[in-house]
Amino acid sequence: MKRTLVLSVLLATALSAHAESLPVVRPETLGLSSDKLARIDDVVEKFIAKKDLAGGVIAVARRGKIAYLKAFGKRNQETGEAMTEDTIFRIYSMTKSMTTAAALMLVEKGKLDLKAPVSGYLPAWREVQGHQW
Repeated sequence: MKRTLVLSVLLATALSAHAESLPVVRPETLGLSSDKLARIDDVVEKFIAKKDLAGGVIAVARRGKIAYLKAFGKRNQETGEAMTEDTIFRIYSMTKSMTTAAALMLVEKGKLDLKAPVSGYLPAWREVQGHQW
């Protein structure tokens, strides 16, 4: 069975739980560009054409409103059933996704500076010397 990959720009999984209550608006009303969001279609369609992606749902939301929501590809390769915007996904290991979303929310609120040293937020890291990763 092929894996179905979900691409998300802001917690699509959490968004889908509340999508019915969130209004869909023109991206420009949220300071986003319809033209630039339309580029997502080409990128995802290329992944599907190359069979790197079976299907997915992408959502872009800002300020409690949906600017872009679209389903791509198949939700079931064997039956050919199309992906829908309300498809439910079984997703494992969400730690990195949730942490990233939380960090981006803090950046948006001006409470986290991605260019600041980690030690500004975690004082114990002041003593850490450069490591070879």
